[in-house]
Amino acid sequence: MTFLFYFQPFLLDGYFFTQNERSIRFMKKTWKRLCTGFLALAT
Repeated sequence: MTFLFYFQPFLLDGYFFTQNERSIRFMKKTWKRLCTGFLALAT
C-alpha cells in the first residue's frame, strides 16, 4: 500500500505507468528465476 501511496502522482502519468509496469514485470521475472535457482541449489 505504501508503494502505491508514494508513487500515485507518477502513476497518473500514462507513459510513466506503462514504463514502470514493464520494469516491474521484468523485475518479477528476474526475482522468480533467482528464487527458483536458489531453492534448487538449497535443496
